[in-house]
Amino acid sequence: MINGGKVDFDDEVILDSSFVNSKGKCVFDYIKQTSGSLFRNTIRNFIDNKEYDLKMIVEPLNDANELSTAITSDDQINQGIIKIKFNSKIVNTINPLEWAATILHEGIHAEIYRFVHKNDPTVKPTERARIIQLYLFYKNIGVNDGVIDTYVQHNHISQKYVIPIAKALRELGKNQYPLDDYMYFPWEDLLGDEIAKELKPSKKQLSIWLNKSIKIRDKNNIPCN
Repeated sequence: MINGGKVDFDDEVILDSSFVNSKGKCVFDYIKQTSGSLFRNTIRNFIDNKEYDLKMIVEPLNDANELSTAITSDDQINQGIIKIKFNSKIVNTINPLEWAATILHEGIHAEIYRFVHKNDPTVKPTERARIIQLYLFYKNIGVNDGVIDTYVQHNHISQKYVIPIAKALRELGKNQYPLDDYMYFPWEDLLGDEIAKELKPSKKQLSIWLNKSIKIRDKNNIPCN
């Protein structure tokens, strides 16, 4: 802890006091301790990394994002800082499983920004489509190999990361329930956006996953209640 206990440095993940004093700190520590493959391929890339810091903070979001659980900001990326901002009006009401899903989801955004900036520091934070296009290029992922028709991050997450997030949540829960019971959580942070229709599950399927998710929201093995 430094500066009067206001910031907690977890190697190169900076935990603001607002995050440390939330349930998110307990969930983050548990995710780190479990160290699943999704964590290792995203947030773990900021740990022991001298070039980029990931900062987690809980604060009110602006009007444009007031309904979002969290956002990832790269407006200070040229200074080597990427911030995950958790909405203080929402996160204090969500359970540990939803916290975990949000941290993992935003960690993907953070890693996309880090990876692209490392390979092309000239890309501007406002060039959202360009960022994901470059990410796919540098990762050697074909942009025409499926149904991605716009280079926006949530389309990419919808196609490539929904199942990995669900698997990561199941792993955090010590595989207590079937994978289907966790499938709604990755979609919660995606449904409000313009996802390509080919990527969206049907309303019937979402309803099934929602009903399955209800029983495990407060009955799981994440020790942060």
